[in-house]
This record gives sequence, structure tokens and C-alpha cells, in this order.
Amino acid sequence: MLLREPGGTVLAWSAGCERLFGIPAAAAIGRPARALLGAAPPASVEEAEAVLRREGHWSGELALRLPDGRVRRVAACWLLHAPDKGAPLVLEAALPLPGEGRPALDRLEAVAGFGTWELDLALGGAWLSPGCRALHGLPAEGEPPAPRAWLALLHPQDRAPVLRAARTALRGGGALRCRFRLRPPGQAERWVEARGGCPGPRRLLGILLDITAQKTEEERTALVMREVGHRARNALASVQALLRLTRAETPRAYARALEGRVAALGRAHALLANESWSGAALRDVLEAEFAPYIADAPARLAMEGPTVALEAGTVQPLSMAVHELVTNAAKHGALSRPEGRVRLSWQVGAEGLRLAWLERGGPPLPGPPPRRGFGSSLLRSLVEVQLGGSASLRWEREGLACEILLPRRALAP
Repeated sequence: MLLREPGGTVLAWSAGCERLFGIPAAAAIGRPARALLGAAPPASVEEAEAVLRREGHWSGELALRLPDGRVRRVAACWLLHAPDKGAPLVLEAALPLPGEGRPALDRLEAVAGFGTWELDLALGGAWLSPGCRALHGLPAEGEPPAPRAWLALLHPQDRAPVLRAARTALRGGGALRCRFRLRPPGQAERWVEARGGCPGPRRLLGILLDITAQKTEEERTALVMREVGHRARNALASVQALLRLTRAETPRAYARALEGRVAALGRAHALLANESWSGAALRDVLEAEFAPYIADAPARLAMEGPTVALEAGTVQPLSMAVHELVTNAAKHGALSRPEGRVRLSWQVGAEGLRLAWLERGGPPLPGPPPRRGFGSSLLRSLVEVQLGGSASLRWEREGLACEILLPRRALAP
């Protein structure tokens, strides 16, 4: 509570005023109350004073601009005491509105990554909570940034849309909701969303949410969807090529060969989808192609090599190339006999990935086939044309040996 003259000079300043406004009594007494607190009701001060003189009392909401620049809102009541003798006096009482006691809210802001803000054009000032100041990269205390300084913290492309949204809310008294990029001094750019409204003439208030993680996820999802579309078109082109190029002596054999190659495409896409289309591990690609043939006898496959991550564009062609080797081994090579074995080893060097395939325990090979089959032609095309590598085949008597060399660009960073 405070006691003042009708003209505004403070005559008495209670301990409650000291706590509420942070101004000691010695600094308040003798000064005009309105200049001291920078207060303005929703209506003009003159109108409120007129009501006080006419009716002897006034009550309403006050916006109090404190010396540190913050704006605090209180529920206020003014009473006019006009004795028969002596000068009239005005008694003011003020209670902080709900939410003005901020310690718990400040802790919540820090944990949840949001802040509150207020813009009062009638007072010509703004207020940012500690959480809101942190999002802006500003110290917890101090004067709020001037309008031009605040706009300078926004991404240049976002300044005009934010101003339009604020003007629209102020003109129509409606809700405010906009997203923009903040560039805090010395910090990484972050995305924020402002939500608020216009509770009174020339006044905006609301919250500011950090949505950087959400925007990152949205951008990643959009990238994945573009990648899915790109891969789907590639897959369709690959299937169309297989339809044209696959050769077999009978319709049943043709269907079986085509089905196996399309299934290899499907396995490659499943591996990519599991890794959000960022690539796949080499070992996973190899195991996926061997799985149908060694489910009951896993010892028939031996693999040795370091952990290698493949770039997304490598997974599909390499899966199909390995499928051709596995299918040939199941039909004519080591996997056509129970005692047959396949050994895969790889290493990464300066030139890239070197993958060695070696079959043993299958039917003896008389030497290279008299003519190159579709499988070996497809293998070379996949490795050399699509992946920019090389593939060499040796038909040793003990079994087929193959070496595939892929450039470093085929591997994930």
C-alpha cells in the first residue's frame, strides 16, 4: 500500500511496496508515483484520475514498469480521502496478479525450454522472462533489447513475417502464432515458435518455445521422403531392366530368376529403411543375401573383416551383385553341396573396399564358361558401371573366386 497526493507525490510507502516493486521507501517518498513506477492502466491515467475524483474510487489492472525494465501487472484499487479540513489524499492498494510470483515458473522454463514475454506499446516497453532471455542468448538480468536490436537477432528472411503477424494480432485482437529463427550472439541458430494474444489495447503477451529439435526432425523426415522417392524410382528402373535382360530356358526358370533378383532389391530397401535411408552395414548386406541358403547350416559361411558402413547409394547395387554370386553358388557352386563352404573377407585401404569371395567344397570347375552368362554380366555392370569399381572372376578348379573393389566414395564417411 502507498499513500499519495492527488497530484501523485508519494507520502507513504509500505514494506509491502518495497518487496513488490523492489524500491526502498527512502527512494520512493517525495517522488511522483506514476513517474516512479511508469504505471499506466488499460485506460489512460487521466481517465482513471477523472473517475477517482468523480466517484471517489477506481479499480483495475495496472502495468508497472519497474526500474530494472521489467513489467509487472497488478490488480489495483485507489481510494480518495477528502476530509472537510486538510488536503485530500489517495490510498493505493496493489496485489500481484496470478503468475507474478515467478520462481517456480522460471525453473519450469529452464527445464522445458520455453520463455514468456510481453510487449506493451502503451508503456513503450517490453519484458522477457529469464527463460525467454536465455533463448535469445541474453543475460538473465538487464534491459530488454530495443525493437531494432531485437529484430537484428532474427534471421533476415523471418523479420517481415514476424512483424506482419504481430500487427495482425494487434489490429484484430486475435491470437498470435509464428515460427522464426533466432541467431543468439555466439550461439548456434535455433528455431522458435511464438504463441500469444492481444488481451488489451496495444498489448501482446505470450510464450516462446524452442522448436529446434522439432524442425530438425521435420527436415530429416522431408529428406527421407525425398530419398524414398528417389530410391523407389531407381528400384522401378532396376526392375524394368531386369525384366528386359533376364534370360532363362523356360517360363518357370525365368520367373524364379526374376523373383530372386527383385527380392534382393527388397532386402536392400528394408536395410535402408531400418537405417532411415542413411546407409547400411556391409555385414548386414552380406548376411541378408545368404540367409535363405544357410539358415540350417550357418557354418557354411565364414565372414571376416572390420566394421564397414556403406553409403546409401551403394547398398542396392552391391546387394544385387552379392545375390548373383550367392545364386550361382546355390545352383552350380559350393552351396549346391552340403559340404560346400563360402568364405568372405574384406579390408579397407587407401583405394577403398576390397571384398574377396572364395568357394570351396563344391563341384570341380573345368574352367571359365564358354560364354559369359547374364549373372556375371549383371555382376560386372552393377560393380563397374553403378558403383565405379571393378570385379574379377577366377574359375579355379576348387571353386569360384571373385574380388570386388569399391572406391572410397561408396563407403559412408
